[in-house]
Amino acid sequence: MTETRHWAERLLHPHHFVVGLTILTLGLAWTGNTVVSNLRRGSDRLTVTGASTQRVTSDRVTWRITVNRQAATLAAAYEALQPDLDRTVRFLEANGVQATEIQRGVINSFPIYQTLPNGTNTNEVAAYRASQVLTIESKEVVRIQGLSQEIGQLLTEGVNLEIAPPAYTFSKLPEYRVELLAQATEDARKRAAAIAQQGGSQLAAIASAETGVFQITAPNSTDVGDGGSYDTSTIEKDMTAVISVSFRLN
Repeated sequence: MTETRHWAERLLHPHHFVVGLTILTLGLAWTGNTVVSNLRRGSDRLTVTGASTQRVTSDRVTWRITVNRQAATLAAAYEALQPDLDRTVRFLEANGVQATEIQRGVINSFPIYQTLPNGTNTNEVAAYRASQVLTIESKEVVRIQGLSQEIGQLLTEGVNLEIAPPAYTFSKLPEYRVELLAQATEDARKRAAAIAQQGGSQLAAIASAETGVFQITAPNSTDVGDGGSYDTSTIEKDMTAVISVSFRLN
């Protein structure tokens, strides 16, 4: 295990990290088991692909809410926007969101041009729309998840909102990379040893290794990509590392 962790740490160094190996999409045990495929054997080497998956819980969330108001004049739209912004912020703070977790973006405005009955656009301004984005950055992922399901009540009260889904992320990925690669390398070693034994050989040292991209997906998902994936739709996530290891044979 010392050798596999050493290789994992080397591979994470910029001079050793090789990205581009297509991740396994079939047969992967998403509950923490490991998988091996794509075997090829030369005269003195055996190359095996191993993988390791770990379930983690998001510890950060970003949530964006856009407040809109429309009026006949730009000044009226801006004036109408302010009460809705205040009501939205009061709702958030009343439900446990700290003022320091709420960031207000710039106020945007644009004209809405009149459209004729036949669908033709005109240069005549029919109204103006003003909007501001509220961005909530928080560690209280469960609280924000609940609020995202409750804030719709403001819509029934006449507040014009565009509500984006919360984006859940995991901040400790760098701390998990080495361990996941070590586990994937150990998985490859076990599979290679079983194959070598069937051929009457024994494994020697690692000759080379190439890492695949890391995949962060919803639990038990098979939605992966060649360039990696990072799902932000769920609090629970599966982190998967894949590595191709060539072993020398005795």
